[in-house]
Amino acid sequence: MSQMKSANLAITNRCNFNCSHCSVNAGINKKELSFNEINRIYKKLKKLGFEKIDIGGGEPLLRKDIVDIVSAAKRQGFEAKILTNGSLVSENLLKKLNRAHLDGIAVSLDSVDFDTERKIRCINKKTFSTVIKNIKKIKKFGFYTKINCVLCNSTMHRLNGLISFCEKNKIDELRICYFLPIGRGASFRRRELVPPLKWLKYIKKNLNSSKKTKIFVGALIAKKGTKNTDCLVHNNENLDIFPDKKAYVCPVMKHQGKSAGKIDSLNLNVKHKRACFPLLKNFFRKNYIPKGYQFVCPLRKFLTADVT
Repeated sequence: MSQMKSANLAITNRCNFNCSHCSVNAGINKKELSFNEINRIYKKLKKLGFEKIDIGGGEPLLRKDIVDIVSAAKRQGFEAKILTNGSLVSENLLKKLNRAHLDGIAVSLDSVDFDTERKIRCINKKTFSTVIKNIKKIKKFGFYTKINCVLCNSTMHRLNGLISFCEKNKIDELRICYFLPIGRGASFRRRELVPPLKWLKYIKKNLNSSKKTKIFVGALIAKKGTKNTDCLVHNNENLDIFPDKKAYVCPVMKHQGKSAGKIDSLNLNVKHKRACFPLLKNFFRKNYIPKGYQFVCPLRKFLTADVT
């Protein structure tokens, strides 16, 4: 079995946002892992050879024991990051997370334009302003600071503004993700889903090289010959674990009901077909892989030049 490197651990399904494109239906229930369950999961993942843990949700900062959860991950030797919407960050919390040796914080932000962000994340202007201020605080405290954005029809025209914000504030990484119509996102897919070739051409045209911020894209197609594009279901590099303790080799598998089992009884040798194929063929009338291009797992990340 190949060594899996990175695990996404959803410690809670509670969330204080109601994002239209949420892939995990955060907030639909209040399920969450206990601290003892999280500790057991850490130990299991360590035995399986994991090196990195992304702690998310839901919104992980709703957990009052979030600092203890991070500390426990670091004691096991993991590189640990938090995935958050950024609204609950405070200087006091950042000090505690710094002392716990958290490695980085990734904030979900699709646009620095309030009207655009409001349509997607259903937040008011005060909350939006708080998120922007908190991203700057995170960077000020010295954490590896990353922004995850989903590029869909509503956000495409605001991408350059987000890139400029990252450059100005010396954000370490910007990850531009292809919108997958799963979870709550399935309900507004027709309005927001961008054909893969149009998406890729937009990226190529509008994304200039950045000196201060590393920019990665999670495309769905790439030029033929692009390397390391294989679907996550074909290897053991990734694992997504949810509050019910079920694990999936790819988050899309959760929405197909194809679990690798609960964390205590994983079966990682089951062979799966590409999870995105049946999902996306339902939404595009024609073959979404044009001549001269190949499928790319959208959960992988590439430099723009690698895929265009």
